Amino acid sequence: KGRVPMDKVMMLIWQFRDDPSVVQFMAQFVTKYAGRRDVFDGIEFYLPQLAHMIIHLEAHWDDAILERFALIIAQHSIHFALQLNWILQGAIEDYQPELPNGEPNSNFNALYYTRCVKLLANIERCVVYGTPRAHELQRLYEKGQITKKEYEIMEQADRRFNAAQLTSNQSELLKAGTFGGNLLYKRLVRTSRCSRKTWKTRYFEVSERMLYCYNVHPLEGGRLVRAMPLEGAVISETLPSEAKYPHMFEVQNFNFLFRIRASNEEEKKSWMKVLKEERESHTLYPHQVGVSFVERDGDDEVKYGHGHNQKQFMKDLTSTQMARYVFFKNQRDFIRNLTNIAEDLRHQERADRKVLAPQYVDAMTTPSCVYIPLCNSTDVWRRVHSPAPKETRVFNTNERCPLVLYFLTRRGEKLNNRRLQTEKLDVAEYLKLHFEVPDESILIPPISEEESVSFEVIDDRIVPSSSADEY
Repeated sequence: KGRVPMDKVMMLIWQFRDDPSVVQFMAQFVTKYAGRRDVFDGIEFYLPQLAHMIIHLEAHWDDAILERFALIIAQHSIHFALQLNWILQGAIEDYQPELPNGEPNSNFNALYYTRCVKLLANIERCVVYGTPRAHELQRLYEKGQITKKEYEIMEQADRRFNAAQLTSNQSELLKAGTFGGNLLYKRLVRTSRCSRKTWKTRYFEVSERMLYCYNVHPLEGGRLVRAMPLEGAVISETLPSEAKYPHMFEVQNFNFLFRIRASNEEEKKSWMKVLKEERESHTLYPHQVGVSFVERDGDDEVKYGHGHNQKQFMKDLTSTQMARYVFFKNQRDFIRNLTNIAEDLRHQERADRKVLAPQYVDAMTTPSCVYIPLCNSTDVWRRVHSPAPKETRVFNTNERCPLVLYFLTRRGEKLNNRRLQTEKLDVAEYLKLHFEVPDESILIPPISEEESVSFEVIDDRIVPSSSADEY
């Protein structure tokens, strides 16, 4: 009947998971019909299973078939990319070398960990760059120079090409942009009651906005012993009251804390500069180190890596690419801030959590354009207007502090000062109209500000005013 049974497709991929040729055929088949609502709903429904296979099945394959498939779909849907982004974030925490308290992680897997980090960066690049030829193909189709079928074939080919470029061998680029060297490191906790916490020489490496720590250089067979994301990290010199040794500095992010010691003041400043530049860099490019790595061999200096200007890279983005980047980043930060509230409350006394939760929610910053992602692409788009702090509910468990949060949302959007014809616009359509080629047929004449949705504050609650249409 023309329907693609996604449940059977996923079962076939799983049953023939050891045969890359069958997996590749099924991935290409689904990609061909990914634009259909029923197929895309099926892809989103089975995303956890798909993500599991991407992380684990292809780890030892020569060809990244399912990874390319995910990157093609990520170009097609920002919502899909966000969902996969959070799954990968969870997998990174599962397979990271150490727990936040410094204890070894029993589930650590270096191969899966580095694979998730790389895929996470590629997902963001797919979202930002999208399909560069989309506007050109749309114009050709509107002028009648290509048929609808030709337009669809060329658009799919463009997405496949972009995904293939990202999954190609980037080892040379990564090597060129890697900053690394030996530093002294001391664990925050003892490995056993009888062991001492001594300074040990470890090889540290900065790449892809990550700080990696190996027992020895990777080219000498070193193994990864700890790692930390640098996005949002605090890099600072160790306080004089805590610095028992010279040239100490710290890198802290979330609940991670690395206390490191350089051999001299120049080396310490060099590392801190690189770490800060990497923290402020973007994942849109294969290598991010902002300065060249300098090694001294006698009286000679050997430089590795290439410096680049992050600000210039951002200026080179088109207005559409910049809009996609800002939306994707704001959406990730919004959800991270929500989860951070639960994490912060977990460390508070149980009796104080119900009092502190509304305060944390009220202090949270809500970006101008975000939505609650617990939905499908075909669900109605609802922009988050503001939280309802007093409605926050806190649950105490043995390990965590779950929350129920309420938000006031609104339907109906404007595009170029025009109201969209329907307020039942779904998530996929809204994201396409704002970050893809807009379809002018869905627009109607402008509306006045008096006709737009407005809100009032009644009894310390934000509620829609009598002139509001839907919320």
